[in-house]
Amino acid sequence: MYIRFAVGTESEDPREMHGPFTEVEHLREEGLLAPYEEELVVAIFEKFNHELPCPPWTSRNWPEDAISWFKVTAQIFVSQMYNLITILKEHGIQVRVLKCQRLFKVFYEDEFQVVALDKRF
Repeated sequence: MYIRFAVGTESEDPREMHGPFTEVEHLREEGLLAPYEEELVVAIFEKFNHELPCPPWTSRNWPEDAISWFKVTAQIFVSQMYNLITILKEHGIQVRVLKCQRLFKVFYEDEFQVVALDKRF
């Protein structure tokens, strides 16, 4: 199973939504995070930057609408995403949690994530 997080409501098309990282960074740039939130966000960003492999976006050989999904087995990263979601909710921002058993076509895969197309998302 795969899991993805998208900022927006149930009525919005998830293919047009951005992710929690983008929204949290916007709050951070605007100075809207409390000091404890800022500390948590910095720690989460550092963890992702140092421990999560980065798909080869610049040398990709896949369509532009391919998106990243976490494997549900990547609990260390999925749990950190829920921490970001908690911060976003504290600021009135809704986040959808999308789950998928099988993806249409996978272009990249590592231990924690895939980059894939899915017709529904």
